[in-house]
Amino acid sequence: CFDNIDAVIFVAALSDFDQATDKIKRTKNSNKMVEALELFQFVCYNRAFANTSVLLFLNKKDIFAEKIRYSDIVAQRPFHDYAGPLGDFDHGVLYFIQK
Repeated sequence: CFDNIDAVIFVAALSDFDQATDKIKRTKNSNKMVEALELFQFVCYNRAFANTSVLLFLNKKDIFAEKIRYSDIVAQRPFHDYAGPLGDFDHGVLYFIQK
């Protein structure tokens, strides 16, 4: 099914760090960024893509830059371990890359 694939492009919205998932799908981990990170991990460790490059694109950085001025990353339960400065774009992006 996935033969001859050179790369998988995975896109996640940085601005979703404080967004809940749809009410219908609401679960214990009902944060859109958490769901994106879990799906990315699933793709990375999937045997079907063992010999395939996986490219991560974090988009909506302009919205993220605006949002972190009033919506703190550490205030979001799944990201309580964020230790960067409040409202700092570069530290915020690096935090999610390292997640």
